[in-house]
Order: sequence, then C-alpha cells, then structure tokens
Amino acid sequence: MRYVRLSQVHHDRITEQLESLTLAPSVSIMIIFGDVSFSQKIDIDTMIMGFLRDPNTHRGVLTAITVLDDYHEDLVSNPKCDGHMMDLMAHHPDPHRVAFRIACDTRTFPETLAYLAESSDSSVRIGVATNPNTPDDVIKKLEKDTNPKVRASARSGIGRYVVIS
Repeated sequence: MRYVRLSQVHHDRITEQLESLTLAPSVSIMIIFGDVSFSQKIDIDTMIMGFLRDPNTHRGVLTAITVLDDYHEDLVSNPKCDGHMMDLMAHHPDPHRVAFRIACDTRTFPETLAYLAESSDSSVRIGVATNPNTPDDVIKKLEKDTNPKVRASARSGIGRYVVIS
C-alpha cells in the first residue's frame, strides 16, 4: 500500500512517489485529502490522467508530473499549468514532444522563451517568435535566424502586437 498525503507533501517528495509508482502497472493506493481518504486498486496511468483532467488538482501534484514526459501534452492542456511548470518541461532532457506548445503558450515565462529560441526545431522557434511574451532581444535574434519561416514570423509581429483603433 502506498500513501500520498497531498495536502502536506513537498514537491520533491511527490516527485519521488510518482516516479516510484510508475514502476508497477497498478498498485494499491491510498490518497488522503485532508480528513477524507479512499483506498482502491488503481492503474497508475488512470490516476495520473485523473489528476491532469481534474481542475482542482493541487499545483504540487501537477508540478511533480512535469518529470514524467509521457504526460507533458496533457499537462500543458491543464488550466492550472503555469509558467513554472512550462519552464520545467522546456528544460526536460527531451522536450521536443511538447516544446512547440510551450513556445506558443502565453503562460510561458520570457526566460523560458529565450531558452526555447535556441531550439534546433524551427517550429519551436516560430512559436517563440509569435508569442507576445518573447523579449524584444530574442525577437531581434530570431529576425536573423537561418530559417526563412522563423525570420518571417519574427518580423511579422503576429501575436505580439494589439491593433488599437
């Protein structure tokens, strides 16, 4: 039986627990939410997807899931996914599966966009070029990119400026 006390567990502890849970295809798990608890045999993938789909999932649990790259696409879709989580996923050793979505998302920090602007994937650099949070110095660099589509995106200003009439 594994126990997870979501209301008091630190990020690193949740990360360790989720990583250890993924080693078994299913386990018996007890989840404690304050004074309410339940226990049942549950598939780990089902549990994690449940966390990702629930708009009330604790931010610490979502942050812990950033280390599990199989769930990055679903995590980016969660409305509670914030700039900090985007940054963790962007710096993951293999961020390519979700890097374009992170580059396009307005919740992404400017520092993370600067990091993603260095990507070898031109579609990620295009996403960075069209994100309104991208710093001007990064846009200037992308305007000189070797890829013509990246240069055009950076020069177009699409997504970066609001027309006021």
